[in-house]
Amino acid sequence: MEGTRPHWFTEALMGRQLCWFHDYVSPHQAEYLSLARRLSDSTRTARRIVSEAEVELISCDHWQYIIDPRRYMLRLIFDIAVHKFRQLQPSINAYIAPTPVDAPVRSERRADKGIVLNALDRVPSLYRRVFLMRRVKGLTTNEIAKHLKLSPAKAMQRLVTATVMFCNAVDQETCVPARACALTDGYLLGDDG
Repeated sequence: MEGTRPHWFTEALMGRQLCWFHDYVSPHQAEYLSLARRLSDSTRTARRIVSEAEVELISCDHWQYIIDPRRYMLRLIFDIAVHKFRQLQPSINAYIAPTPVDAPVRSERRADKGIVLNALDRVPSLYRRVFLMRRVKGLTTNEIAKHLKLSPAKAMQRLVTATVMFCNAVDQETCVPARACALTDGYLLGDDG
């Protein structure tokens, strides 16, 4: 008896899901294909994207709770197309010129005590405190949250903001301004000669 119940239940559930799919998702096939075609390079690829979205939708467990199946399906198609597009794009390293052989090897930027202290001074005290709790004292996010009487999410948000502020401050401390050549100086000053 136990072995037949899950099988029967699965068939009934699958039947309801197929009816739901047929009633609420299938009538908009032309719209799905149109969107996929705009986001892809060929009709064949567009059909593949729509099929992949349909499979993902039919295999999800929360299909009963989808309020607007048409919009959900359009979003799935968009996400799948964007994912496929990103896979086709070359990595950022493809745009970076290779380092010449005779170029000096740059070691990792070493933290100079003066640079770190000046960068810490640029970070507002509210964020500096959180940053030091993590980096110097080694406290976890939950410990920081308890200490500052914040929620863990808010503590994490402050920690991320503090880290970004600190990194930006270090970059400002170590940045060497670029020098413009005579041609750019003349252009910027309005001298066409």
